[in-house]
Amino acid sequence: MLGTVNVWWWVSGFGAFPAFDGLINSLIIATFLTTLLYQFYLNREQSHQLEAERREAELLQSQQQKTLVQSQLKVLQSQIEPHFLFNTLANLKMLIRHDPQKAELLLDNFSDLLRFSLNKSRSDYVSLKDELRSLESYLAIQQIRLGERLQYKVELAETVNPSTAVPPLLIQPLVENAIFHGIEPSSRGGLVCLKVATEANQWVIEVEDNGVGLQAASNTSEPNKHNGLALNNIKERLATLFQEKGKLQISSNKQGGVTARLEFPCAQ
Repeated sequence: MLGTVNVWWWVSGFGAFPAFDGLINSLIIATFLTTLLYQFYLNREQSHQLEAERREAELLQSQQQKTLVQSQLKVLQSQIEPHFLFNTLANLKMLIRHDPQKAELLLDNFSDLLRFSLNKSRSDYVSLKDELRSLESYLAIQQIRLGERLQYKVELAETVNPSTAVPPLLIQPLVENAIFHGIEPSSRGGLVCLKVATEANQWVIEVEDNGVGLQAASNTSEPNKHNGLALNNIKERLATLFQEKGKLQISSNKQGGVTARLEFPCAQ
């Protein structure tokens, strides 16, 4: 518009332009509309930029949270191991002197257990089959130590797929507690039964023993720190992985002994 006015003014010999006022009004309106359009697109571009920055910040926060969760899980997993390792090494030393054949069998199972544990420590999930194989090695070691005083069995429901993934080292601490606080203090020994089932896309895992029970275990002079540490570790891991959908319940059995019940979602 300014270019048209300028050309007409020079061509007309600098004469008056009768529609000049109307042209000025049109120019003002056009400038106003252009300013509005510019402000609209500027605001939209800033909004898009802020949204992109927000998404990037959320992604970074999510990655940081994931790293923190993984770090917490590794710490919790590492706290479960030492108690059993030191006890096993002490038993191995004793068997080497008094029963070399059993010492060799214990060492074989111990090597298998270490191999499974190292593989599991590198991942947040393992197959149920691998978890049970690791548990089998652990139970074999404990049976060598306790002899006929320890019996165990594993029951899998028909709906259970052994290839399904589960978090590692959730079941073994419960079995260890059942043996250490239930079966071992009993003069007659006892049975540890592991039951694995699924209900409504939830794992339902029970570790049941017929040992001395909660009351007798709490009255024993043996320190109970490891029991509390293992249970707290499991609860923290369940809360970290599944929030309120992960549960651990400890209850006394009517016939004696204790049942530890795990519930958490099946892996998708």
